[in-house]
Amino acid sequence: MQLAKEKGLMIGEGKEADIEGLKLLCEDNGMSLRALTEDQANDLIKILMEYQIIQDVPEENIQPVEDETPVIDAEVVENPDDETEPF
Repeated sequence: MQLAKEKGLMIGEGKEADIEGLKLLCEDNGMSLRALTEDQANDLIKILMEYQIIQDVPEENIQPVEDETPVIDAEVVENPDDETEPF
């Protein structure tokens, strides 16, 4: 439950807690939160550990990601005095 709370899938404490997000996550993965087997509970923990919160961002705030490949600015210069072929 603590992991679900950290991921924003559970809001509040105790019996008054809103666990709707956790229920939906279970259903999306073919499980029932109320009738989890031990194996399903272990699977749910793995799913929760990998779960990432996705936030909607207005389109005008989206910026393109720059290519991380460095650009090398180079110029090939032929030397007429060099008579040896390097290749």
